[in-house]
Amino acid sequence: MRYYAGCGSQETPEKVLQLIRLVAATLSKRGITLRTTEQTSADLAFRQGSNGKFFTYLTAQDFEGSSVWGIPPISSPSDVRSALARKLDPRFLMKTELEKGQELAAIQVMLGCSTKDPAKMLIVYGADSFAKRCVELASQYQIPVFDLALKADRAKVMSWLNK
Repeated sequence: MRYYAGCGSQETPEKVLQLIRLVAATLSKRGITLRTTEQTSADLAFRQGSNGKFFTYLTAQDFEGSSVWGIPPISSPSDVRSALARKLDPRFLMKTELEKGQELAAIQVMLGCSTKDPAKMLIVYGADSFAKRCVELASQYQIPVFDLALKADRAKVMSWLNK
């Protein structure tokens, strides 16, 4: 299965949200599955456009156990994602539970539950802490990033709509 990651800011302009929905629909039709969270309006736009082809990763604070779509983070020390989080940031165990949850969600969005199935690309808008962390992970794992706030990246992404 092919995946892409999508995330963005709560303050994403409506014009960009419309583009996100169109791009998500296009990628969905091409068999590429979205990985995202439920944190922002941009995340919602990605899910809305993806025609049901998405996985949503939640922080422990977001997960109530009743979502059929949400995949809760596992923060046991022996979990592969927690082990990777400690390897990437030796201060991981000293972070707050919220910060740990966001880190685990970012790892899952970018690398999958096994941490061995990286997204083929990251489409992002905005610079909140979660989006920044996803961009950092993308850089570490050589995952292409398309920042919709940048004109050149936005033009590239828009070119996919006509193919």
